Amino acid sequence: MTKEEREETSFLPVNDPAYVAQFVHEYFSELDREARKLCRKQNIADFADDALSITIEKFMTSRIEDRGPRSGIAFAMKIIKNTCIDELRRRGRHAILAGGMTGDLGGDDEHAGPWVPEPKAVSDPEVNLMAELELFATSLGFEHLPLYMAATHKNVSRDLDIVRRRYLLSMTWEEIAEEMDVDATHRQSAARGRELLRGWVHALCESRPEPDAVNRKYWQRGFEAALKFKEESDLWKPNGRRV
Repeated sequence: MTKEEREETSFLPVNDPAYVAQFVHEYFSELDREARKLCRKQNIADFADDALSITIEKFMTSRIEDRGPRSGIAFAMKIIKNTCIDELRRRGRHAILAGGMTGDLGGDDEHAGPWVPEPKAVSDPEVNLMAELELFATSLGFEHLPLYMAATHKNVSRDLDIVRRRYLLSMTWEEIAEEMDVDATHRQSAARGRELLRGWVHALCESRPEPDAVNRKYWQRGFEAALKFKEESDLWKPNGRRV
């Protein structure tokens, strides 16, 4: 974009309270329906009200080009979608790292141990920073653990894929079994994969280890793989950002 084009570009007056009030009045129902639809689809229905509030807050602080009468609502819809995705990832990270998953899982894994939902809002900057680091470390684990574990854990890619589908995509066990053509033992695969990831994240973030006793050896393998990764790669930095 040239200097002349930048000067000619107009932006929505989102810093004008009167404009925002009119926008919310006109599009609230549409935004509310979209937030509830996305949250139901992603099994985070309890987050719908928060998603709507966060969307309006971000809308008021965004720089939005005026490209026509639907510019504002189109941008707000993108905010809602990204907000729901962020929340789904945050909950998935917590589900992966929380303790309580046993080897055979017994019944539903959500009730297999002392699992406690993570608070929705945390004001402690250090806690928020650690959550960001753990999320980044988890994404690195999905990407790099198969390379570091291929020689000692032949099904590592499958186990991690099951974890990803269950905890990040919120798929049911039945959906996973059908889509991946695996039997009921895929729950045990998820337990192994999750412990590999937890060991990996604990090593990178230097957080307090809480390995599941049944699958401790997988936690240890993930932990050792992460230590080797830290020595060999420059992708993990103290601020948790990819270079």
